[in-house]
Amino acid sequence: HPEELFEQRELRIITVDAMLGDARVPVAGSSSFAWAGEPFRVHLVTSAIGDQSSIIYRYRLAGLERNWAASKSQDLHYTSLPDGKYRLELYAEDPDRGIRSPLTAISFRVRPPWWRSIPFEIGLGACLLAMVYSLMRFRERNLILRQAQLEALVGARTEDLQLEKKQLMEAREALREQATHDALTGL
Repeated sequence: HPEELFEQRELRIITVDAMLGDARVPVAGSSSFAWAGEPFRVHLVTSAIGDQSSIIYRYRLAGLERNWAASKSQDLHYTSLPDGKYRLELYAEDPDRGIRSPLTAISFRVRPPWWRSIPFEIGLGACLLAMVYSLMRFRERNLILRQAQLEALVGARTEDLQLEKKQLMEAREALREQATHDALTGL
């Protein structure tokens, strides 16, 4: 039947091959991957028969981008993704025929690297508190030692002053004795 040749067929994205590094990202469901600094790559195939050069792919990676991007390439590439939740939304359109595919979405999550994980941050906080506590104890010990040194210095200086006072009192008594008594007559 020749009329079938000119019948407009539905445009669909029939194959999505998504890879995060060496790991395959499933289209259905939501997956979780450890952060590895690897690129996120997607290869698309549509149901369009014949010339695919008029197909435009529109996509955005929610969680990283707000705006839609357009490409004629069937390959999408994102370099190292930071940790977070992502949802790749994409569709194909053929402006020559005025048709568009339904929206296809891939959801996944990249877990934070070990140095940004909750247990590491808790451990880091505990180490920081231990360091602050140790520093306070060290400072307190140094202050107590300095206080003991100052008390010993004050005690020694007080003894010296008391000895000097005693010597001055004895010298004063001797002068008073000389002033009130005659050394030659004994009176």
